[in-house]
Amino acid sequence: MCSVRELSADAARGERSLVLDLPPGWCRTSAGAFDHDEELFVLAGGLVDDGDALTRYSYVFRSAGRPRTVTKTERGARVLVFERPGTAYRHERDVDPLNLAALDWERPKTPNFPAGAARKSLRTDPLDGSGLWVIGLLPHWSSPFTEWHTVEEENYILEGEIETTAGCMRPGAYLAHPPEMVHGPMRSRPGALAITRAAAGPFLTTYTRVPDYAFPQEV
Repeated sequence: MCSVRELSADAARGERSLVLDLPPGWCRTSAGAFDHDEELFVLAGGLVDDGDALTRYSYVFRSAGRPRTVTKTERGARVLVFERPGTAYRHERDVDPLNLAALDWERPKTPNFPAGAARKSLRTDPLDGSGLWVIGLLPHWSSPFTEWHTVEEENYILEGEIETTAGCMRPGAYLAHPPEMVHGPMRSRPGALAITRAAAGPFLTTYTRVPDYAFPQEV
């Protein structure tokens, strides 16, 4: 039996964000298509989904209505899963397996993103503009700003740590911000690798510098 850690859930919209721990030999068989989009990011271990072998830091996006077959793991896996309701199948929304190590780094797409960061893009939805990417932060990266976004944002820490005004986020930590929720400043002393997932709509960010903001002294 798999164990489920629910990160967030919106019953009204039918959306969920989960971490699944799949034991060795776990298998899910589907006789048809799901009525929801499903994103899979492998955190540890490996699995096979619809014939595609996924290893650590592999990612796929399966849109609603896509015929599904078997998802299974021989040795076990920990998987980050995002689900949301979908409509008719649109093949152009699917993302075939990607592995983070094979992707090139690129500049952050958010204008004025504080220096010392790079991004690997995993998905940009061609229909609604939603997306998922990984942000990498150099050691001693700092953002002395508050910020807010036009759409909901989710964050999951893969490696390193990020200090925020709400506390210090380390591997496995999750944080979500609804649209227009002000947050920050933040920093990362050892550097960090984190997933960011944005809801549908243009992802726009407004920054406001915090005068003379001082993070706690390093001990």
